[in-house]
Amino acid sequence: MGYYLNLCKKLKINPRPVNIPVFGLIRTDHEVRNLCDNFAKGVLRDEKVERELIQKNAPCIIDCGVNVGITIRWWLSLNKNARVYGVDMLEETHQFTRDALRVGWMGPERYFSITAALWSTPGKTFTIDVQDPLWGDNNLFQKKGDAKHERTFVSQTLDEIFANEPIETVDLLKIDLEGAGAEALKGATELLKKTKQVVFENHGEEESKEASAVLVRNGFGVRKVGERQHLWWEKVA
Repeated sequence: MGYYLNLCKKLKINPRPVNIPVFGLIRTDHEVRNLCDNFAKGVLRDEKVERELIQKNAPCIIDCGVNVGITIRWWLSLNKNARVYGVDMLEETHQFTRDALRVGWMGPERYFSITAALWSTPGKTFTIDVQDPLWGDNNLFQKKGDAKHERTFVSQTLDEIFANEPIETVDLLKIDLEGAGAEALKGATELLKKTKQVVFENHGEEESKEASAVLVRNGFGVRKVGERQHLWWEKVA
């Protein structure tokens, strides 16, 4: 199966729908790339985090940057009582993930989708070009293009979104926001107080510097440096 997925990735073609254990029905090239990068290569695998998610009675994960929901399917597969909050500015990503969960054995009832553009402050307006909602590099910094593909988003903060959610502990917070991750963390002061582990994908030196400053200030330390600029942070204070 791995050879087939890698071939599809190389040829830039969609695979024929294939049912893969854990991940369910794989339908698009976007999923193939995500599977190859994050799981075949182990970029988003971490033994300590996975062990804790498996052992905890009802772990809570917040996944910021849903895309095609491959990581969400993985988190849910680790524990039948896990719940995942997915935050993404594009509703299509949530619908795609819900459809995938319905086809798979996990079901969508443990997935809570939140459509929001994350930033450090609420009310900031972004107008960008979105030609393919499932393209993994969609971000708030895209230039305007063809008017028919333009979309406007008004920012929200993580603290604002989760202020009234009954969450005692966030076992894992994943941040992969194509350059806006540091800004999202700046708006998550209260949420970070409840958070044990953070996996953060850097998309540039400035984002990395700002995100690191926020996390250190909130009592986190780097536990592991992964591939493709992923940093695994753990609450230490």
